[in-house]
Amino acid sequence: MRTKYDVIIIGGAAGGTPAAMQLASQGKTVLLVEESGKLGGACLFVGCIPSKIIRHWADEYAVERKYSPQETWSSEDRETTWNQIMNRIKTILDQ
Repeated sequence: MRTKYDVIIIGGAAGGTPAAMQLASQGKTVLLVEESGKLGGACLFVGCIPSKIIRHWADEYAVERKYSPQETWSSEDRETTWNQIMNRIKTILDQ
């Protein structure tokens, strides 16, 4: 079976996805090709968004530590905190 498309867009990142949606809303037959199988691109999954989540939670933990009676932070504390941050990233990106 062959399908004809009015437009083929390569890349489902910040430009490709909205372009495909806009063209489809105008009645065009659109094929959107994304290698990763996830729409959103590098900014969403490995760049901008994860780095902002890390920064936010690092700041939150820094405030928590500042007012904590615990004077030192063990490697286990750091590992636990990092794992919590990574779990938050995963939760947000899975949504």
